[in-house]
Amino acid sequence: MPKGRIKIEPITNSAARNQTFRKRKKGLLKKANELSTLCGVKVCAVINSCDNTEPPEFWPSKEGAEAVHSAFMGVLPEERCKRMYDQERHLEERIHKGQDRAMRLHTDNREIELREVMFDLLRGKTLMPHQYGDPSFMRDLNLFIGDYANKVTYRTQFLEGNVEHVPPNVAV
Repeated sequence: MPKGRIKIEPITNSAARNQTFRKRKKGLLKKANELSTLCGVKVCAVINSCDNTEPPEFWPSKEGAEAVHSAFMGVLPEERCKRMYDQERHLEERIHKGQDRAMRLHTDNREIELREVMFDLLRGKTLMPHQYGDPSFMRDLNLFIGDYANKVTYRTQFLEGNVEHVPPNVAV
């Protein structure tokens, strides 16, 4: 198998294309048979010829495929689509994951920025104009400093009360 990306394009040689089609059709029908046997699900396959000169091939039979199709279409649309996984659903999930990751990174970056500003203020530096002009930044900085002060207070009380239970290389 080639490494990296391969270019997907139609096979120009008709004999090679027909041979590849027959092999893939055989593999597809085998997978349909395995699914129905091993998983106990109703499966049908309708395969058109690659050049549309022959009538479509049905698996397990035309009547069996029609029965599976009519049973599927008889189910309510909400139930039918509940476990269906298509390209749209895949893209929606990827977008949702990307948005979640972006929110986490935004939160992490904001915390890093607030920590840097807090320590800069402790060193005697002043806020930048875009920072003290932003009320949400000032509110977040106030909350962050309060939380950090509470954590430091808790840590010092813990260390003063239980010195022997703390590992020697713990940093605040």
